[in-house]
Amino acid sequence: MTSLALNGEPIGFVKPKTSVLKRLVTCAVISLCAYGALSAFLTRYKVNIDITPQRCLSAWVYLLDTKDKEIKPGDLISIEGHYGILPDKYRYTKMVGGVAGQKVTYDGMYIENSNGFKKYAPPNKEYYKLKKERNLPTEWNLKGNELFLMGDTQYSLDSRVVGLADASYILGKAYVLF
Repeated sequence: MTSLALNGEPIGFVKPKTSVLKRLVTCAVISLCAYGALSAFLTRYKVNIDITPQRCLSAWVYLLDTKDKEIKPGDLISIEGHYGILPDKYRYTKMVGGVAGQKVTYDGMYIENSNGFKKYAPPNKEYYKLKKERNLPTEWNLKGNELFLMGDTQYSLDSRVVGLADASYILGKAYVLF
């Protein structure tokens, strides 16, 4: 096959001649860089799949940032389920409705905090039944390590029913994948 040339110079792409050793070294360096980047990513991030019987949020697969634990209302977080108010093996992913120093109220349709965060949270029949039986509160003044956590599904088991959560059980900030 002949290649095109102009004044004796080839036209177009000419494959450079490189040694096998140079190719192997380049491949090894690229592989090590990719391995290092993947290791760093997997050290910080985990994939969390919500397998709880009654999901709290409409999403079910999250990317969990285990290093980011600074939260504010509206953030999604994952929290361990094997302590106090949630004595089971699940990881719960919920929306933060309030943090320490804020007042949270629930008027039967909206959860609102003293900093202006407001989210539609309609209850189900079970909530009204539990409210009567247990005299559930509709106002919370958060202090110390307390968090108000909520879901966006009608069947969410959240702070309206189970009480306030402890921020020391946060696994990290969550980001919806699916």
